[in-house]
Amino acid sequence: MLVTALAVVVAPRIPASETVGLLVASAIAVVPALTGLAFAARAPSTARVGGVMALASLVTVVALYVHGLTSAWLLPVQALALVTLGHATGGAIGTRIQHPGHVLPAMIVAAAADIASVLHPSGPTHAIAESERALGALALAAPVLGTPGFTFVLGAGDLVFAALLLGAAARHGVSILRVALLVLVGVAIAIAIAAMSGAAVPALPAIGLLTVAFVPSFRKLEARDRTTTLVAAALAAAVVAGLLVRARFG
Repeated sequence: MLVTALAVVVAPRIPASETVGLLVASAIAVVPALTGLAFAARAPSTARVGGVMALASLVTVVALYVHGLTSAWLLPVQALALVTLGHATGGAIGTRIQHPGHVLPAMIVAAAADIASVLHPSGPTHAIAESERALGALALAAPVLGTPGFTFVLGAGDLVFAALLLGAAARHGVSILRVALLVLVGVAIAIAIAAMSGAAVPALPAIGLLTVAFVPSFRKLEARDRTTTLVAAALAAAVVAGLLVRARFG
């Protein structure tokens, strides 16, 4: 990513407060990534091309995990790998969604899984957050103003789900710009809550809620899908409620 590469050069030379530095870093990480996913969603692709992209990006992610994100100069490589992996997987799923209303149950399940992954001590996201090596491979990062360091902003799973939404938008004639902006606002809300609380916050609930709230076709279910969606929502709510109670009362 050219923006990330430029930021690696320029960011350490620009003095800023910690808050401003982190906010700018978040923008540097998220905006180009979502822009790349939005443009990729418009581009025609074949299963073979998608498979090659997924394999190449996965190999890069594994290499980053093995080697470690030891230098800010690796950030553009990391960004390109994660965005490509997100598009190759999430985008492929999104473009195969048969009805736009199927986004609603997908959002419910993904949001619940994200919450569980963050809150449960053995959840994948919780484990990744505890490992610098895993973060370096699976969480989008950007340089912080006024420092030689960088901060982790958005997980690979969030990029996959964003690509899924953008792929579904491309297939069903929904404004890709609208969906990209809704994802951006959802990410911003999650980052703001995380900054205020000092704890990891799952981004998928905010992303999903905003998207289905402001894209009517994404929540318009066919009659045959309503029972399945209600069951999925009830199960997801029960899982999340159980985890919240466990987290609160131990």
